[in-house]
Amino acid sequence: MDIKTADNFSPYEVLTDELEGDRAWDLFFGKYSTLTEPVRNILVGDEAMSVLYSISQQLLLDIADSRALSEIVANVLLGDLFINDMTTTIAQKLNVDQSTAQQIQAKIVKELFAPAIEDIKKIQRDKFPDRIGQGTTPAQPTIPQPPAPPQMENTPPVNQSNVIDLRNQS
Repeated sequence: MDIKTADNFSPYEVLTDELEGDRAWDLFFGKYSTLTEPVRNILVGDEAMSVLYSISQQLLLDIADSRALSEIVANVLLGDLFINDMTTTIAQKLNVDQSTAQQIQAKIVKELFAPAIEDIKKIQRDKFPDRIGQGTTPAQPTIPQPPAPPQMENTPPVNQSNVIDLRNQS
């Protein structure tokens, strides 16, 4: 990989190439500053470029698709993309089928995210608390409730002399 193409595979470079204006940079650095060291290493490190380059070469992706894949990775790391939406996003942006997108996601998670997976999970839990665990457990079947007993309109009076208080038995 030469220096000219390296920026196309760096999640950090691809994401920051699009930033314009102080506000955009402030928002980015606000997110970046909260990342743990292992997540930052993935975002800016050579390992990300190597893995993404390998995937791009394997799938014969053009530069635009390679950059899109790097951006997807960056967005997951920053918590801007829910990790369970990654397959669908890959399929849409790279125009590949779901099976190929799942293979790409699996490779990224296994080879790239593994060193920081617990930190990434925490980011995802913090950013998407309502979506965590979605689709991981099957829905529990609803158990029908028995019908309520019928109400008697004319309940017979209770004779108090026929009632025994068991608490006061000696």
